[in-house]
Amino acid sequence: GHVRLWIGPVIGNKPFKEIHSFDIERLKKNILDAGKAPRTLQHVLATFRQIWNKARLHGLVSGDSPTRSVELPKFDNCRIRFLKHEEAALLLPALKSRCLDTYRMAALSLYAGLRRQELFDLRWKDVDFRTGTIRIIDAKAGETQTAYMNASTRAILNEMKAGSPGELVFLNHDKPYTEIPDIFQDT
Repeated sequence: GHVRLWIGPVIGNKPFKEIHSFDIERLKKNILDAGKAPRTLQHVLATFRQIWNKARLHGLVSGDSPTRSVELPKFDNCRIRFLKHEEAALLLPALKSRCLDTYRMAALSLYAGLRRQELFDLRWKDVDFRTGTIRIIDAKAGETQTAYMNASTRAILNEMKAGSPGELVFLNHDKPYTEIPDIFQDT
C-alpha cells in the first residue's frame, strides 16, 4: 500500500541509483500536503528504507538510504480517551459482577487517575486513610505525585484486606500484576 499510494507516484520507475534525498523530500511533502499524520510519513519512509536495504543486500545499490538525511516532523501520537459517565456506569458494575480485583483496579483508575503501572506498583504504605491520599511513586512524569481519595476510592480500599506496608495492594495469585486481566477486555 505504501508503494502504490505514496512511493510509486513520486519515484515512479526511477532507477534506484538515481534516487536521492530530494526525491524523498518530495515524497514527504506529498504525504504531509495530503493531510496525513507524521506517523504515516514515518511508516512510509520505513517501508522505503526496507526496500533500499534489501536492494543494497542484493548489490543493486550502495550506501545509506536517502531517507537518512530527511528530517521527520515531531509528533505526539498519543490519544487521550476518557470514559463518559454513562460508559463508566455500565462498565464498573459489569466488572464487579465478574472479577472484584479488576473492578477495584478500574475504579481506582477512574476515580483517582492511576495508570496501569501505578496500580500494579501501589503498596499499602502509599495509601494514607488519615489524609485521604494515595502516594504515586515514580509516576510517568518521573516524580512522586499525590492522588486524592474520593468517597468511592476510600470505600474500595477500606473493604480490601490491607497487607503489610511494603505489600502490593493488588496481587494476582500472590504475584504482582504485569498485565490488565483479560476479563477487562472481555467486558
